[in-house]
Amino acid sequence: MDDKGGSKKRTLLFLLIAVLLVSACAFYIYENDPQVQFEHGMRYYAGKPEDCDYDKAVKYFKKSAQQGHAEAQFCLGLCYYCGYGVPEDHAEAAKWVKKSAEQGLAIAQLNLGGFYFSGDGMTQDDVEAVKWYRKSAEQGNDAAQYYLGQCYYNGRGLAKDHVEAAKWVRKSAEQGNAVAQNELGKLYHYGDGVTKDLSEAVSWFRKAAQQGEAEAQFNLGFCYEKGRGVTKNHAEAVKWIKKSAEQDNADAQYNLGLYYEKGLDGKKDLNEAMEWYMQAAKQGHKQAKERLDKLSKHNQK
Repeated sequence: MDDKGGSKKRTLLFLLIAVLLVSACAFYIYENDPQVQFEHGMRYYAGKPEDCDYDKAVKYFKKSAQQGHAEAQFCLGLCYYCGYGVPEDHAEAAKWVKKSAEQGLAIAQLNLGGFYFSGDGMTQDDVEAVKWYRKSAEQGNDAAQYYLGQCYYNGRGLAKDHVEAAKWVRKSAEQGNAVAQNELGKLYHYGDGVTKDLSEAVSWFRKAAQQGEAEAQFNLGFCYEKGRGVTKNHAEAVKWIKKSAEQDNADAQYNLGLYYEKGLDGKKDLNEAMEWYMQAAKQGHKQAKERLDKLSKHNQK
């Protein structure tokens, strides 16, 4: 009997089964790939608002992290720290962030340094904090460079060294870190760790102020008011100090109150002055409270 037709059908069936098995294996491998799992987690963690689902994000981050994926370990640590998709647990957060940091992920090293520095989720240890800040800073992380500079400046975890502090703060500032730019401006303003240079101080204050850094805006305004490193300009001083005050900088609020009390463009506005003194006093500014009390008594007469 001729069985060619049946043989051909069996061959096709075997081929189909083989294709299905290969596809199933490929899908299994794909779905268990740590990078794929991490990407799934990120879609649920930081995707479109309608796609966000922290429970699912944690599920995928955990699968990936357990396979040693550094970014997934860090993200899982963040979820534990913030209580996203899991109960908040800072010790568990520190554990996963450390696993990631030990694989060389710069942002994890930065955060691990922060855990050690604050003693949040682990035993406080300044020396370990400096070690991890340095590892991150040497990879070019601007925040780690700034924090390492602060450790040198304050002698936390190593010997105090303001020159070394200025070196690391500068590295951070040159990458555009606004807080570091303001700090570098202060170092130049006082000649602390660097040669005193008021023009250079103003330059760094301006860079930070233009990024919206409140203290830098106040410092820039102060320089304009006093003519330090820049031509004295009362209007510019008021402009920058007001920007800082509007961001709740208490010193700026106090000084803006003084401007209104003494008169902007020759026009006093005691009500506006009291409003700014009140804002500063709420933040514990002693001089603002004294001025507010004095004006209040004056109004009662």
